Amino acid sequence: GKWGFMLVWGLNGSVFPWALAMAAPNAFLTFFVALIIELEESFDADPATTGTVTSIMGAFSTVMMFILTFRSTIAYDRWWEGGTLLQKTRGEWFNAYSSLVAFSSAKPEMEHKVEQFHHLLARLMSLLFCCALQQVSPDRNRPFEIIDCRGIEKTSLKYLENINDKVEVILQWIQRSITLNMATGVLPIAPPVLSRAFQEMSRGIVNLQNARKIADFPFPFPYAQASMTMLLIHWAATPILCSMMLSKFLAALAAFTVIFFLWCINFIALQLESPFGGEPNDLPMEQMQRDWNNSIATLLTKRAQRPPLFEFDPEFHRQMQIAMSDGSTGTSWMRRVTTLQKLQEFEKALDAEDTLKGTETKSETKATDGRSNSKEKVAEQPKLNDPAASLKLEKGRPSPREAADSQQGGVKADYVGGLGMGSPDASGGGYRLAGTQGVKPQGFEQLLIPQKGPDTGDAAAGAAAATTSAADMSLASTPTFAGSGPP
Repeated sequence: GKWGFMLVWGLNGSVFPWALAMAAPNAFLTFFVALIIELEESFDADPATTGTVTSIMGAFSTVMMFILTFRSTIAYDRWWEGGTLLQKTRGEWFNAYSSLVAFSSAKPEMEHKVEQFHHLLARLMSLLFCCALQQVSPDRNRPFEIIDCRGIEKTSLKYLENINDKVEVILQWIQRSITLNMATGVLPIAPPVLSRAFQEMSRGIVNLQNARKIADFPFPFPYAQASMTMLLIHWAATPILCSMMLSKFLAALAAFTVIFFLWCINFIALQLESPFGGEPNDLPMEQMQRDWNNSIATLLTKRAQRPPLFEFDPEFHRQMQIAMSDGSTGTSWMRRVTTLQKLQEFEKALDAEDTLKGTETKSETKATDGRSNSKEKVAEQPKLNDPAASLKLEKGRPSPREAADSQQGGVKADYVGGLGMGSPDASGGGYRLAGTQGVKPQGFEQLLIPQKGPDTGDAAAGAAAATTSAADMSLASTPTFAGSGPP
């Protein structure tokens, strides 16, 4: 019910009857002991003795409650983990089965072979999960529902019946069947993609092995033995202690309440420690097997294997209207539609902003590329007053030092790049480099203009130098540029 009060009267899976079987006799025994104490006029309880006994029982009860709580916690963890691992196993194996059905060939000529493979796979998967549940169950021969295996080779089924590792053998059959059908064209999928099915099958059996850990490893015996012994001692001591401290009716009621709920905790732990049995509080393994068979059979239908057709109407579908799953109109329908419209408007605004930013970014990129080209051209110019600079000249033109040695008799020359001016050295003679600041002449054509030194002393040499300078000046005045930068 809504308040949960009806759970008090439930009997299916309840531990109340067992706890009642332990609490009722203890309450009658407590009442009988209390009655004897009341009738015995000579009995006089010593307060000091009663306090000591109460302290001892309090410490004993504390230790007992710790052990019972620990056992109950471990039992619930085992129960929950067992269910989780079985569901993980089911999920992994169903994903593998669904992938194999989806990976099958769609060619009309392969239809019969594909259907044959699907039905064999469905029966093997049903048998696989059944054997997995039997493997973790206390009864290894526990029957479960499976899809009819008629059509499968009888000798193989007989072999499977007489071995212990049924899950491992069925898993091997499935993997081998996948490999063989890859060769026949039933599964025309690239091996790296098809390997997903093998991985999911392997993860499923790993989860199953973890579930077997719960089935094969019971709760530690020393804890179980200690908890049961302390419960029995507590059961025997409770009537005496309650009779010494309370009247016969209150003593019986207190003994019944304490014993009833302590043994409830103990029986709950016993119920949950082994979650793979057939009792009401165990995992619903029969229902899990039935659901598994239904899920497998569903994917064998043609409608499940073919994706639905979709007729796209841009004007309607782009509105992203909301509808209730049961076809009704919800109270929040208009608000949700309004929210979607706001989101669409916001998305359009973001798209427009991104477009604007993209245009600005392209403009900035072009400007940056222009500045970068100019900087590269400046960087490629020879450094000022750098005697170690190596100037590449046009083929057939002498190097600057050779020209200086031949015309000035070995006088040293200063090399000035990119400024269009010369700077004679201390000896009074040299050459300047003709060019334009910030621009590299095409083909590295550097023009050297001789300067007259004060110590040449030869008029003919000076006239020749003047003639050469005029000719070179005319050449330097019309350079050819490699880039489009300013002159």
